Order: sequence, then C-alpha cells, then structure tokens
Amino acid sequence: MMEWPAIFELFPFMAKLDPAAQAQLQKEGTRIQINDGESFHPPDGCCDAVPLMLSGVLRICKISESGREVTLFRAYPGDVCLLNLTRQLQLSDFHAFAVAEDASQLLLIPSGYYQRWLKNFIPWKDYLITILYKRLGETMEVLEQVAFTKADKRLAHILYTLSKGQNTALQITHEQLAIELGTAREVVSRLLSELKRQGIITQKRGSIEILDSKALQQIIR
Repeated sequence: MMEWPAIFELFPFMAKLDPAAQAQLQKEGTRIQINDGESFHPPDGCCDAVPLMLSGVLRICKISESGREVTLFRAYPGDVCLLNLTRQLQLSDFHAFAVAEDASQLLLIPSGYYQRWLKNFIPWKDYLITILYKRLGETMEVLEQVAFTKADKRLAHILYTLSKGQNTALQITHEQLAIELGTAREVVSRLLSELKRQGIITQKRGSIEILDSKALQQIIR
C-alpha cells in the first residue's frame, strides 16, 4: 500500500494543500485495488468519486455497435481516470470502460473535494487541464492512426512500442493486437504472417518474439 508522502509526491497539487486539508484527505480518501484483467467498477457509494491512479495501468476502451473493441488510451500512475471525472463535469457518461493491464491501486477522492478545489484551488485546476489535454491528444492520435495510417504501419508501431525498440518476446495474442488496432483479428493474423515471412518476428501460442526491431522501425517510417 502506497504511503501518503509518496502519494503527495506523485500528485504535486496535494503537497500544496494546507496541513489540515491534507489530514482530512488522508482520512476521507478511499484506496482500492484492481487485479490484473479486472474491469474498474467503483465500490458501492463511490460512483461519484474522482479516481486517481497510484500504481498499475488502466486501459480505456470503447466498443462499437458491431462489437469491435478499440483502445482509446491508458491511465498511468499520476493520472486521473476520466470515466468518473465526466460525471463531475456534469456531462453525459463517457461511454467506455476501463480494464487493469497490471494490478492497479486507485485513490478515490470524494466528489465534494472536486467541487471545492475547482472553485478555490488553482493547482487542482491546472492538474485537470493538463490531464484532459494529454488525453485529448492521445485520443486524437488513435483516431488519426485508424483513419489515415495503413494497418501494417500501425501494427509495426504497436509492436515496436510494446517491445521498447528491443528484440524481445511479447506476451500478447492476435485478439489483443486487434483491439489495439481497432480492426479484425483476421487482419492482424495476415499482417503477422507477413512479418514472420520477412523474418522480423516469430510466433508461439500467446506470444510474439521480435527478431528485428530495426526492420519494424523502418516500416513505421
């Protein structure tokens, strides 16, 4: 369990609260754990809380009417989960869902804090604007990739990013890659077969080994 000094360091705006406000936050904030692979559902009574990421990774996804799933962005430590934040902004629900890619710990801030800080605490406003701008940029990048970039380049970009530009094995399935690309599993299988033919990757059940990361980089360019 992350200690409060580390939380204040992760979220610098909290360090700017006066000592009394920090003490109250420590008393009223709720920490929850989400296991790897589980969907994020706030516990009863916390639906309107603002979730702050302490550890792990949440993947934010959307499903089309046809049932196709696409990844919009990911939330990392130091981020706020936008799924609940939209309720605080008095907008319609953000029609997406979050899944933990790693065991994740979140701090749920009661909704009253959101309203008070928004009126009286500039560091909180600056934090939210920064996060919203970052998420907008990432979502726009996904839309641009889907609309204007060929699937082979998108796949190469994902494999290169996940492998961090190294020749290494990735524990990922064709279905998971299809979700990342927002395309059909059959398309991914065909593209992977071509990369395998070129000697760039090799495949095993549930994993893909990158043999030539430099070739992936060339495809991206």
